[in-house]
Amino acid sequence: MIPKILGSVLRGQTNDALATPFVAGRQIGSKHGPWLFSCATLSITVGLTILLSSMVGGVLSNGLSGWASTVSLSELLVRFFGPVLITATLFMLRVLTVRWTFATRQIPLGAAGAGNIVAAAWHVYGAFWVIMFPLALMPGIVFGFLQFVVGSLLAVVVVIVAEILIYAGIARAVPAGKPDPLIPHALLTLVWAVFIGATSVVLGTIAAAALVDSLLSNLGGLF
Repeated sequence: MIPKILGSVLRGQTNDALATPFVAGRQIGSKHGPWLFSCATLSITVGLTILLSSMVGGVLSNGLSGWASTVSLSELLVRFFGPVLITATLFMLRVLTVRWTFATRQIPLGAAGAGNIVAAAWHVYGAFWVIMFPLALMPGIVFGFLQFVVGSLLAVVVVIVAEILIYAGIARAVPAGKPDPLIPHALLTLVWAVFIGATSVVLGTIAAAALVDSLLSNLGGLF
């Protein structure tokens, strides 16, 4: 769904992008399938990116044998499943905030409806992590700096686009004659942003540690 949704967004066909998960659900006969699949795919991609980034940093710092002797299987599992669980939690919380937004206006919306709205928007995040995945595997100071610059610039654009898509999806689902849920959406987005701000510290610490190890190892080789 990522190519179709991103293509629709880039062409300015927002309604088509938002409708994609709903259409996919009808095609496979499961209205929950698309958003649950999107949640799982994005979570695993984030986990793999951060795990491999930390592995590359460790190998560059200590060599393959040195890294292998200092890291345990439990550490690797934590580095993978930690980001996976955090990403899945953030996704599910976003689905809940969308449902609560509708509830404040007394508009019924099931988990599938809210989930597919979020799934359509969060495919933009999926594109972000697809780009970051190969960058995370590139060692060296130049590539480390490239990760930081590209990641920072893309993150700003991705967050803006994803949040606009979520509100567009909400507005699209509001029945005619019902009050606009803009204010409840803004307040609940703030709640979600506070939570994601706290958890991003965890993800950022893991990724930054790998980047620092890589930079230090390369600087050490210069002297």
